[in-house]
Parts: sequence; structure tokens; C-alpha cells
Amino acid sequence: HYDEAIEYYKRSMERRGAQLETMTKARLLANIGYSEYRRGNFDAAMKYHTEARDLAEKSQYSSLLAYIYYNLGIMFTETDNPEASLEYLNRSLQYYNQLGLKNGVLQVLNALGAANFKIGNFAQSRKYLGQAVALGKQIHAPDQVKLSYETLYLMYEKTGHERAAHQYLKLNTNAKDPLKNTFESKTI
Repeated sequence: HYDEAIEYYKRSMERRGAQLETMTKARLLANIGYSEYRRGNFDAAMKYHTEARDLAEKSQYSSLLAYIYYNLGIMFTETDNPEASLEYLNRSLQYYNQLGLKNGVLQVLNALGAANFKIGNFAQSRKYLGQAVALGKQIHAPDQVKLSYETLYLMYEKTGHERAAHQYLKLNTNAKDPLKNTFESKTI
């Protein structure tokens, strides 16, 4: 599906040509970059996101910058560049907070938790993941809460805290399918 999405975005840019607004072009480039990222083409994803970032920064499109910074942060986490990852994720968090977009804040908190876990900064990871769990419960985002629990489980398992690891494994398992759990509870 990503191949089709990339072709669609590119055709859209070609059709509009020189009349393409800066914000629209930045969005299309970011979408192409995200699609390339999902296909595993990190070099192409970085190229498109960097071009989108440059356009969005010149125009100060806050919501688009939050999205682009988040994607760059995720990509840098996966390509083992923790400094750049944390820098972009913190920028994204700042914009999402300013905009009051709680779902964006939640995704970034989970990403910051995962990035800090990856570099061995477990205290920071716990801090961000704890905030993510609280916010995820507040805004009813079970998939994001599950992601927080999963990362907490992996962190505690890695650091040898078996009791905490077991606790988060259990929470993660129970969070996997809340509809199924609700149905089973009512059936019992």
C-alpha cells in the first residue's frame, strides 16, 4: 500500500506544480517520507522529511513541525542516533503540548520512553512511560497504554527486576484486547 501512497503523493505534487502551497508541499513530502520509512527506505525517508522540515520551519507550521519532528525522532531512534532522536522528539513534544494535541503528546511520550530505554537511560524512560500511561488512561487510548506497558516490561526484564517485569507483562497482556477482556468478564 505504501507504493501506491507514494505514487499518489508524487502525482499530486506534479499536478499542482508551481502553484503548490508551501504547507501543502511540506505535508506531501512528509507523507512520502513516512511511507518510505514504513517501507524501510530510511535514506529516502530522511531526504523527504528533511525537505519537509525545512519548508515547515521557514513557514512555522506548528502542527506539521510536530509531526515531522516526531517522525525524524523515531527514525533516528531506529538508526542508532540517540542525540538527534531525543532532540527531535523533545521538539515534537513541545509543539504538541503548545497545540494541546494530547494524542500527539502521548505518542511522543512513548517514543521518548522507548528512545531513552534504548540508550540505557532507564530513569528518564520510566518518567516518560509513566506520563504516557497516565495520559493514555485519561484520554482512553488503550493501544498507546499497551505500548507503554510493553516497553516498561522490556526495560524491567533487561534490568533484572523480575517482579516489576512480571507486573508489566501482565498489564500488557490484559491491555492487548480490552474488548475481549470486557466480553469475557461479562460472560463469567
